[in-house]
Amino acid sequence: MAGSEPLDHDALAPMAAGAIYAFLNGDTLTLRQIETALEDSGVSRSQMMDTFAVMAAAMLSDALGGQVKADAFSARWFRKITTREARRAAR
Repeated sequence: MAGSEPLDHDALAPMAAGAIYAFLNGDTLTLRQIETALEDSGVSRSQMMDTFAVMAAAMLSDALGGQVKADAFSARWFRKITTREARRAAR
């Protein structure tokens, strides 16, 4: 994609959804292809992270049946990870 404009959110969203799907299915070939396309696109790491976060949140909300359930689920995982990291730091 040399010489072209960096990808915007609308162009990155399908790549993010595809990468999430490929990761969940263990499709490393597709993940590598998406990674290469993203590296070649000139998109910033921040823009890429923002788009992937938006897509993951939308998928989670859809899968759990709404924003309230997704918020509660995310909070539980945040607490699990925070607790695990605190235990690791205390060792």
